[in-house]
Amino acid sequence: MKSNLHHTKKNLDVAEQEKENELSLGKVLYIGNERFDDLDEIIARFVEPMATHVNDIINFRKFRHTSVEELSTFFIYLILFFCMSLLIKKKIFFNKKK
Repeated sequence: MKSNLHHTKKNLDVAEQEKENELSLGKVLYIGNERFDDLDEIIARFVEPMATHVNDIINFRKFRHTSVEELSTFFIYLILFFCMSLLIKKKIFFNKKK
């Protein structure tokens, strides 16, 4: 399986509890509501499965590499299309005069 993850980055907010001092890593770590006991557990239970999932998506035969600008434009048009469809369906935008 080809890997394209070398350009993929994600920041994680890890909450620390039970710190011995300000410079030490907390003994209890949280990502969202998920509890972890150390960084190795975060890598094994969170990072590696997420990386595998992203890699599967990137290597899917219909996946298309594109720029952020292209994606932004696509989603703007998709949202506009969706809004126009709703307006037409509810006959808000094109009221027929009788």
